Amino acid sequence: MRCNDCHSSPPANHPRGECVACHAEPDATGSSLRPGPLHLNARVDLGNGNGTCTACHGRTGDMDPWPETGSHTAHRAPSGGAPVACATCHTVPTRTEDPSHFEAAPRAAVRLTGAAGARGARPMYDTTTRSCAEVACHGAGLAGTRADVPTWGDPSGVARRCGQCHGVPPAPPHTTRTDCASLICHGGEVALSPSGPVITAAGRALHQNGVIDYAGAGP
Repeated sequence: MRCNDCHSSPPANHPRGECVACHAEPDATGSSLRPGPLHLNARVDLGNGNGTCTACHGRTGDMDPWPETGSHTAHRAPSGGAPVACATCHTVPTRTEDPSHFEAAPRAAVRLTGAAGARGARPMYDTTTRSCAEVACHGAGLAGTRADVPTWGDPSGVARRCGQCHGVPPAPPHTTRTDCASLICHGGEVALSPSGPVITAAGRALHQNGVIDYAGAGP
């Protein structure tokens, strides 16, 4: 019995490409199956195949969707904010087998939405220079500052301390008080260090979320 005897190869409504890219059971030609318990089990089993999944995502044997290339790690665990949702920068497929997941050109195209466009910002990504511009997460829309224009994979163009994206204190209508660590206003999200204010662990969950959190109570 051959694969085409029961369904076409690939099956209908299936992404194009080699079977072994996503499934570990087919042989190299995709015309027969290696021995195993997964076929005819009434579900679609996706494996790492020949390594295609980890070419974009995680590590071998790891189902973590976060890539480890470029600036992905910095977006996964920012020093001054909460992890950036994948959908902020990419169109996330609703199903693993969604053809747009595998067949999009280019793959993982950058489409900036959500928090990237907060405060009326109009975020853009230049595929030639691999850089972002006018992104709210990097300071766009804040009075009295120039937003960062970070280049993918290069941390040198990214703000690392308070005052680089907004003033300390920020521009009006913010109060002129500089004791940012006061529980009156920011509920413990900011602490004072010898070098100036720093974002606390509690603050990272709220910082760069597109709204102004006042006393931890929302915008």
